Amino acid sequence: MRLQGKVAFITGAARGIGAACARKFVAEGARVAIADVLEEEGRQLAAELAAADSAQTGRRDGSEGEVPAEGKKGEGGRAEAGGEGGAGCEGDGGGAESIPRAVFVSCDVRERDSIASALALAASSLSPGSGALHVLVNNAALQCCKSLPDTAPHDWDAVISASLSSVFHATQLALPYLRRAQGGAAVVNVSSSFALVGSPGYAAYHAAKGGVSSVTRAAALGLVGEGIRVNAVCPGTTLTPGLQESVAQQCPDPSDARCLMDSFLAKQPLGRFGRAEEVANVVAFVASDEASFMVGANVVVDGGYTAI
Repeated sequence: MRLQGKVAFITGAARGIGAACARKFVAEGARVAIADVLEEEGRQLAAELAAADSAQTGRRDGSEGEVPAEGKKGEGGRAEAGGEGGAGCEGDGGGAESIPRAVFVSCDVRERDSIASALALAASSLSPGSGALHVLVNNAALQCCKSLPDTAPHDWDAVISASLSSVFHATQLALPYLRRAQGGAAVVNVSSSFALVGSPGYAAYHAAKGGVSSVTRAAALGLVGEGIRVNAVCPGTTLTPGLQESVAQQCPDPSDARCLMDSFLAKQPLGRFGRAEEVANVVAFVASDEASFMVGANVVVDGGYTAI
């Protein structure tokens, strides 16, 4: 298992690519914090992953999908991190059997304080001894399918906040936890093929993802000396709830929506859309020690879309 003993914090993990990453990470041996504003879906996923882990390992400790007592709220409503010392959740000793495989933590990536609280709660819940995080996956994003002339200032601000500023805030706030990871840590930013090519619509989204890919390179060079690798994965058109919502936003009529999807499909050299699991496979590799020489890369997973 390439992520055995790792603790990962994944934003936007309740569904879509983020949920696929959570499933893949757990399958590869990691413990995962599902950070999202979608509480019902996030808790369901945490329970699903914990139940699958229990079935596989025979664990019956009653902790499936729940945040343990270490993740209590401190003053001002901010979650408190775990104490000093201990082995954390490295998979053996230190009471690791009682640590859940996956937990949901409420996190609105548009709010810096929300990210800070979620990170602290995740670290204390999944690494109660050391408070370490080994992997940060910045996946949360917001799309707006408007051209530049049609993009209102509030549209622009919303997309930049959720899709770009969140990457800055989460990475900066996660550094104390990533620095505690013995043997190094990794940040994987989920960018987009739209960071590399243009289109008439999605002006704010293009700008945000272009920024994500650019800040990935800057952060990689700034943090590599601390043993923290930063890379990005750039998915192409992937079948997710986000894609479906974007199409519905543009085309409320179902027949028009099908025509739009057909137009997207016509641009895919592979002849199909990507699957969230295919992107998650790459994210897991980039996060793992198998990619230890990869720093500042933007890995394209788009079925050939940007090769045209």
